[in-house]
Amino acid sequence: TAMQVRDSADGVVRLRVQFNRDEQRSRAPAQPPSFHHINGHDVIMPIDNPSQGTWIAVQDHGLVFCLLNANPHLRTVERRAKPATKSRGLVIPGLLSAADAPDALARLTQANLLSMQPFRLVCLNTQGGATAVWDGQSLGRTTNFDLQEPCMFTSSGLGDALVQQPRHDLFKQWMLRTDRVVTPADQDAFHQHQWPERTHLSVRMERTDACTVSWTLIECAPCQATLSYWTPQSSECRPTLPLPMRRPSLVPVTSTDRETSWRGAS
Repeated sequence: TAMQVRDSADGVVRLRVQFNRDEQRSRAPAQPPSFHHINGHDVIMPIDNPSQGTWIAVQDHGLVFCLLNANPHLRTVERRAKPATKSRGLVIPGLLSAADAPDALARLTQANLLSMQPFRLVCLNTQGGATAVWDGQSLGRTTNFDLQEPCMFTSSGLGDALVQQPRHDLFKQWMLRTDRVVTPADQDAFHQHQWPERTHLSVRMERTDACTVSWTLIECAPCQATLSYWTPQSSECRPTLPLPMRRPSLVPVTSTDRETSWRGAS
C-alpha cells in the first residue's frame, strides 16, 4: 500500500509505502536491506538470495520501486513461447538510474522480458507514480496515478483474482475511510491483518506451503528516505536505514489515465 502523510507542524508531505512479501516456506531467506551504489545512485534494498535481485528498493531521488508477482489465468501462462529462465528480481536493479516513475516505465518497455514470469512493477514518489503489468507475453500500457487517497496493489500465488476482492474490501474499510483521517497506524494494522478462518486470503498470509516472510516500510520526505524491515523470526524491527536525497523528489503525473481508487497491497 502507499499513502501520503502530511506533517501537521510544517506541512511537509512524505510518502509511506508498505510491502508484505509472501514466499514459499522452502525458499531461502533474503538478505536484509543494505546500502548499494548502482549506476551512479545510492540505493537501499534487500537482496533475494537465489536471484541476487530484489522486490523493493528506494534510490536517492526519492523513487520507490516495488515488484509483485502477477498470477493471471493459467491459460495465459501456458501460452508462453519460451520457459522462464531469468528472475523477475532483476527488473528493479536495471531501472534504478531512472529519473522518475514515467522514465522507469519507459525503460521497462525497452527491456527484453520474454524470459521472465509475469509481474507488476510499481514506481512512485511523494507525488504519485506509474505501474504496468508484464503478462508473460506482452507489457500492458503504463498507468499513471496520483496519491490523493491511499492505493493498494495485491497478488497471490493462488491467483490474483482470488484475493483481490476480499483484500480490496478490507482496504476500503480501513484505508479509504470517510469518518476520520487515515493514519500510519491504520496502514500498519492493515498489513498485519489476518482472518483466522481465511489465512490463505489474508494480507498477512499463511498457508501450509507459503506465508508472509517479511514487511518493508519505506518513508520518503524531500530531504531523506528511510527503510525499515521486519521478519517473523525477528522480535523487533531491524535498525532503520536512512538515505539522503540528492534533490527534492517530485514526479509530475502527466497522464489523465487513472486507475480506480484502490488500484487493485500487500
